Amino acid sequence: MRRRWSLAWRGGTLLAVGAAHAVLAKSLYVTPPPGATYAEADLRAGAQLMYYGGDLLEVAIAAVIAAQWYAATGRDLLRTRRTAAAASQAP
Repeated sequence: MRRRWSLAWRGGTLLAVGAAHAVLAKSLYVTPPPGATYAEADLRAGAQLMYYGGDLLEVAIAAVIAAQWYAATGRDLLRTRRTAAAASQAP
């Protein structure tokens, strides 16, 4: 990637995509797609797998974003402390 998006942008995108994914899974559970030749029970099981499996993946991605945020905050804090220590030691 040429540019890394901010953590707030990635978190917001995750929320929006997660909501859209949940809506799609719920709508597929209620109304199967037209022309589907599979049994209704199989279609509902697939929609449930999509819904709950998507939740698990979203939690995993949120954990990755949280770990990146934690690491970035720690680097900023360390940089601030080093700058303050260097400024206090300067003659």
